[in-house]
Amino acid sequence: MSPAYPAVLWLLLALIPVAGVLFAQFVRHREEIELVTGMWRKIDVANVLVVKWFFSSLLFLLALAAGIFAIAEFAWGTAPVEEDRSGLDVAFVVDVSWSMLADDIRPSRLDRARDVIRGVIQEFPESRFALVAFKGTALRLIPMTPDTLAVDSVLGALAPTIIAAPGTDIGVGIAEGLAAFPAGTDRHRAIIVLSDGENLHGTPFGAATTAAERGVPIFTIGIGTLDGSTVRLPSGELLRDASDDVVISRLERDLLRRIAELTGATYIPVGDTDAFARIIGEIRSMYGRRVSEGFRLAPVGRYRLFLVIALVSLMVAMGVRAVRWRNIF
Repeated sequence: MSPAYPAVLWLLLALIPVAGVLFAQFVRHREEIELVTGMWRKIDVANVLVVKWFFSSLLFLLALAAGIFAIAEFAWGTAPVEEDRSGLDVAFVVDVSWSMLADDIRPSRLDRARDVIRGVIQEFPESRFALVAFKGTALRLIPMTPDTLAVDSVLGALAPTIIAAPGTDIGVGIAEGLAAFPAGTDRHRAIIVLSDGENLHGTPFGAATTAAERGVPIFTIGIGTLDGSTVRLPSGELLRDASDDVVISRLERDLLRRIAELTGATYIPVGDTDAFARIIGEIRSMYGRRVSEGFRLAPVGRYRLFLVIALVSLMVAMGVRAVRWRNIF
């Protein structure tokens, strides 16, 4: 069980001040009871107030919590979805942020990404390919096409300077990769993300969940090392952060692994000796399995369940406040 938008769960902390406000209202109402009812019915009215306040407040907080869980889009379990597809479309989503110039993977991370793309194209000559570059935003360089020469000719232009937006947002790259698949096609689809996993803006898990719901696996290729290295810019200077400290860029494998797992695909570090064989093997396995079985397993989103819980809790909370109890209020 995992949410598509885990950052939304921080909103649960807002329930603490909400509970505080509800308790403050309860204390104020309890102090006003004697003024309204007099001493002879104070205890009975106070007891009813406690019961009504407790259950209505508890249900109200439950409704808010369930609403937050619905927004976070929790999903668990899988369900078979029929599909009748043939052929293969692959969208390459390439990180072109400055950190991809690091040379902990020789000759550089970006150069190794180019080599992987060229190798995949050679192994699947009958497939169609699209090329997306991303940094702070994403740019589709080549639409889905069977023209592998066109893709290869653009690979040499991959560089941080082709996109002006700063930072790194893997989510926008995945979203643009999804948009590269033509509508109405009956072909199998896959996204290959090539990145060091450093994500400075946004969250990629929402886009990954959307890909999973559409039956598009995302194979993530981790390019870099855990020790990392400095990043030398084309000017010869070392990349520095806002504090003027030299940046050490490292492979963020956990994020890339989670993206792949959300879509039922695989994370593969390019530093492994058998990395390229694993990449090709995983894609062939995915393609062959879906052709033979005729269905795929898609994660089941549960946001409707949490919405129902929220609505029912809110209605019951209002009912507790409205219904008279013990003929008092």
